[in-house]
Amino acid sequence: MNINLTWETAAKLSAAGISFHPIPKRPAPRRRHTAEELAYFKRVTKNKAKARAKVRRAEQLAEEHRILKLNRERYQQERGFTDEDMEWEARFIAQHRLIGMKQHAKKLKATPKWADFEKIKAFYQQAARLETFTGIPMHVDHIVPLGSKIVCGLNCEQNLQVLTKRENIAKLNRWWPDMP
Repeated sequence: MNINLTWETAAKLSAAGISFHPIPKRPAPRRRHTAEELAYFKRVTKNKAKARAKVRRAEQLAEEHRILKLNRERYQQERGFTDEDMEWEARFIAQHRLIGMKQHAKKLKATPKWADFEKIKAFYQQAARLETFTGIPMHVDHIVPLGSKIVCGLNCEQNLQVLTKRENIAKLNRWWPDMP
């Protein structure tokens, strides 16, 4: 015999000393989600995953920067370098990078005659100085790429910026301001 008892009735029977096993109520059937709700849930889940990945990347980058800085300090201490020595090293690195970029730009015929090489050199010095003192690899980036399927920029001071190596590599030659 199958008797459905409410919890109140079951409590009264239990108080009277009658043994029983109440049958739990069946939950109400779940409402099906609409297509819009399902799309929303999918989008929210995807955004949370992206946010978590972004936080992980930021933490990883911060750890890499910390390690690079420690390595730079150890390098400086082991060789007995002063801040003046580090400044000289930054100028030396900048000079060699400038020479390499001149050769690369000459190959692409991207350097106009009116380009100011002193200002261009200042970008390379700034990048080398930042790299030397922070330990973070820096690049001098062409805002509008020198070689792309869609656009060709110039090797001049108005088209240069200093970026971290990671940002510059991520940018490649596929992005620039006012991109179509």
